[in-house]
Amino acid sequence: KLRGMEGYSNQLDIRVTIAAAKTRLANERTFLAWIRTSLKMFGVGYGVLVVRSYLFADADWFDRVISLVFQSSGMAFFIIGAWRYDLVRRKISGMKHFIGEHEGEVPIVQVSIVLGIAMIAGILNIVF
Repeated sequence: KLRGMEGYSNQLDIRVTIAAAKTRLANERTFLAWIRTSLKMFGVGYGVLVVRSYLFADADWFDRVISLVFQSSGMAFFIIGAWRYDLVRRKISGMKHFIGEHEGEVPIVQVSIVLGIAMIAGILNIVF
């Protein structure tokens, strides 16, 4: 207990709870920003190939390489974002005031599986 703060214990508990909720929400917001960046990179890679194929009969090897680089970097952004989200979530959960239910938390496993399958399918579309 803090000396001289005996009458303020309820207010401190509320402030700590609000801070914990804000921290979890900030982590989720950051994760969603990583996903947004990942999808943009992936979309640019796919768009290069589609536009080139639409304007000309077929895309040459250079277009496929550029598309593969953008899509691979999009996949890397997604993996880094998911890893960072999980790392911060575990650190937050280990703190004294943050232990408890995480209601409304982004379902990281479900989002990761769906986006991972979509990205792999897109890369396979370019390669083959």
